[in-house]
Amino acid sequence: MKHCNFRGLLKLPVILWVSFLFNHTILAQLQNWRYEVPVTVNNSSNLHLNNYQALLVINTRAYINAGYMQPDGRDIRFASSCGSGLIDYCLENYINTDSTRIWVKISSLAPYTSMVIYLYMGNPSAISASTLTIFEGPHSSTDQVILQNTNTVPHSQRGFRFSPERDIFVTHFGKRVPNSHPRYVTLFDYNTHQIIRQMQVSGNSGQYNYNQLASPIWLQNGRKYVLTVYQGPGDNYYFGVSSQVGPYLHYYDMRYSNNCNQNTFPNHSFPNLMYGVPDFIYYSRQTPVNPEPSFSAGLAADTNTPAPPQGLFATAGYQQAFL
Repeated sequence: MKHCNFRGLLKLPVILWVSFLFNHTILAQLQNWRYEVPVTVNNSSNLHLNNYQALLVINTRAYINAGYMQPDGRDIRFASSCGSGLIDYCLENYINTDSTRIWVKISSLAPYTSMVIYLYMGNPSAISASTLTIFEGPHSSTDQVILQNTNTVPHSQRGFRFSPERDIFVTHFGKRVPNSHPRYVTLFDYNTHQIIRQMQVSGNSGQYNYNQLASPIWLQNGRKYVLTVYQGPGDNYYFGVSSQVGPYLHYYDMRYSNNCNQNTFPNHSFPNLMYGVPDFIYYSRQTPVNPEPSFSAGLAADTNTPAPPQGLFATAGYQQAFL
């Protein structure tokens, strides 16, 4: 085990499932970061992980309440060896919860082996380093298809049915319409007809415009969805012959409904057409290995450290986050 030289860095005990790291001193610390947590990453699959996006679910509320982490999580950092070799990460959802989802990019990990990375926090001057670049993208769900024909059907839904061919991470809703009115863009679950997410998208006419989702969402490989844009009085839309979609998506058909509102599921369909046009921006992760990597965090050997809160790592499953 690599040892580090202790230079004023307070070590935090963390429990995910019990793992003890004793006599851990610090050779090289992350400058101006006060707290360090060693975390063991376990690859129990028979596949070599290369630049793999692995998920940690952390009780950041406990860290924040204890004063170890900034309330917005801007001081979160990961490193491969005691403060050197910073690791890219993406803070997926809300901070200050008991199940904050953070993705870290594991550069290389052989089958049935483990490695230690380090979670750092405790720097009030830090700015966020969370980045979507650990995933592949960004992609457009329509591949930004350009259609020229226009029509007007007030109080109507127009869109398309699709399914992801791998897990995708949706960050923005968008549209391309002939006029600049704000429009409702809605994502439905095809099987249940329930609304997964809905927002108004503003912007200029005749070009793709996007608004960021307050909380990004994962869409599941193989599951069917419908994306629509709503036309109110005086709203035009584009249409044309196309089944063009972005990478890792499968197009089924154009979906529509008339004499409806923005919450109406579109029950009617045409093949090989694109109407609307609604869109979303998304990123993809690698095909998950089975089993997914697991994480265990060590208890500090420094007994002079004030006792931090227990159970700081949560235990939520990856599949539970799908919508």
